[in-house]
Order: sequence, then structure tokens, then C-alpha cells
Amino acid sequence: MIGPQRGLMTVIGALLLAMSTVSAGAQAPEPPVAVEVSTAQERDMGQLQWIPATVVSRHDARLAAEIPGRLEWVAEVGDRIATGQPVARLDDHLLSLQVQQDDVKIRRLEVNLDYLTREAERLQSLTEQQITARNQFDALEIRRQTALQDLAEAKIVRQQNQHRLEACRLLAPFAGQVVERLLQPGEYTNTGLPIVRLVDVEHAEVRARAPLEVAPHVQPGQTVTIKDDQRQLESRVRTAVPVGDERSRLFEVRVELPRQPPWIIGAAVRLALPNTESRRAIAVPRDALVLRQGETYLYVLDGDRARRVDVQVGVGQGSWIEVAGSLVAGDRVVIRGAERLQEGQRVMVGDG
Repeated sequence: MIGPQRGLMTVIGALLLAMSTVSAGAQAPEPPVAVEVSTAQERDMGQLQWIPATVVSRHDARLAAEIPGRLEWVAEVGDRIATGQPVARLDDHLLSLQVQQDDVKIRRLEVNLDYLTREAERLQSLTEQQITARNQFDALEIRRQTALQDLAEAKIVRQQNQHRLEACRLLAPFAGQVVERLLQPGEYTNTGLPIVRLVDVEHAEVRARAPLEVAPHVQPGQTVTIKDDQRQLESRVRTAVPVGDERSRLFEVRVELPRQPPWIIGAAVRLALPNTESRRAIAVPRDALVLRQGETYLYVLDGDRARRVDVQVGVGQGSWIEVAGSLVAGDRVVIRGAERLQEGQRVMVGDG
């Protein structure tokens, strides 16, 4: 009897162990789902109109000489020029000789004036002692005053020639890059004739010609979206010129760009401008929305649990879209991994 009882006990023990294993497996918690989150925000939302725009430089100039002359040197295309550095140089030999001649004339006039001054002092003393007639002193004083004016005029002429001499070096009014040579070394230039085109490639902005109907809704400092086929960013309106063209019915808008913009000067982009009155609304990133079987919803985090919130969508602005539902500004919404979630499921927030 001992043998059959021992076999029965072995079978019962195995069954109990199997039941315990199954029970432990049923009670094991489900692993959390890895998600990325963002924050619902209260933003100004309104209908947008996409406008063709161009990236332009804040400083773009065709530099010309103040004086005529033969070009000795012109900066090469592609050269980076700092503020105050020369971009071209004219032959200054004749003007340098003219300034030297002016210096000689000034020294001669100063010697003459010094002589007349001393003579005037001597005659004045003799006149006061009634040794010399008064009219002799007056005549000498007239000559001294004339010499004084001649000296002043010569100094002015010397300043003018010095200015022309300095103008032989065409200096950059701002830091930039030479993008075009309009004249070559050895060519003759006249006053006002462009020599080089200098462009500030580090300070760019977006220029758009927008329809007049959006003008009431565009204000300086307003945040707008700029994009092309590959990139998108948000920036601020620098200025909106409140004057429309009577033929095209367009007005100009300028939008700031970062110090090193993602586009080069001349690139074509599109600018989103509001064409309706904006309103304060709760907005979330578009990636937070889940569209399934005619329903639109998203997931909000309550601690480490996901809560489903049904929403109605409104207008969109760039990567953000207006939503109405049981959520408030500051709620954390799932933007990656929402398609795998269930109501009340545990989540683990990743770095995003």
C-alpha cells in the first residue's frame, strides 16, 4: 500500500505546483508601454493662408565709389569682408600729390599770416604812440584778415582732397560676402557706378507680398510658420508695412529668421498668415490625435496611466491643432505610441 500512496501523493503535488504556476502567471502585471509626450497649450488659433515668400538678406547693397578713377583692386567673389574693410581700391596717386601740394600751400600761408600778425602788432603800438598814421595800420590789418581767410580756405580744400583720397578705398558698411563683381581691376569707374555687390549672409529674413485681406490680422511680434518641402520652423513677424500696392493689392510682410537660417539667401519658402480673427483655444500637436473608425481621440496621462479623451478638432496652425474635449492647458498628451494604448494602461515616458 505504501507504493500506491506515494505515487498518488506525487501526482497531487505536481497538480498543485502547476496550478500555482498558472495562478502566478495570471497575476503578473503587464509591462508599461513606452510613449513620448507633449503638453497641451492655450494658443491663439485662426484660419491660415499660405503665401509664397523669399529668403532675403537684411543688408544687400551694390557698393559704388564716391569719385571717378581707375580701379587697382577689387575683392574676389566669395570673399568675406568685415565692417570697415575695403572691398575695392582706386588709383590714388594724383590725389596724394594734391594733398601734399595743399600742405605746402598751408605752410606758406601760415608763414605769411605770422609775418602780418607781427607787423600789425608793431604798427598798432606805433599808432597808439601817434608815430604812424592810423590808415597804415588799417591797411595792414585788412591784409592780415585776408591772409587769415586764405589760410582757412586752403585748409578746407585740403580736407576735401583728403576726403577724396580716403574715398579711393571703398569700405564695407556692414559685414558680408562679395557675391558679384560688377567691375574688374583696371576698369574706369564713375561716381555712383556700382563696383561690387555685398550681401550679409548671416542676418536673413523672409519677405512676402500678402493679400490685403490678411492685413488686419498680421501684427509685428506675431508668431507665424515658415516652411518648404523639407523644413519647417516658427518665427516672429518683424514688420508688416501698412501700405498696399494699388495694382497688385498686396502689402509687404517681413519675418525674422535665426542667426544661421536653414535656407540660403534667395530660397523660395511659404509663409502661413492668419486670414481670420484669432481666438484663444486649447491646442495639441497633430501627432497626438488618433483617428480610428470615424472617432477622433487622444490619450492624457494621469500619473503613469493613460486616459482616453474624445475630442473635436478645429483649425490648425503648423504642427498644432485646436481641440475641444476634457482636457486643459498643461495636460500631458501622448504624441508617440498612442496607437498601442488602451484605457487605463500603464505607460513609461521616453526622452522624445
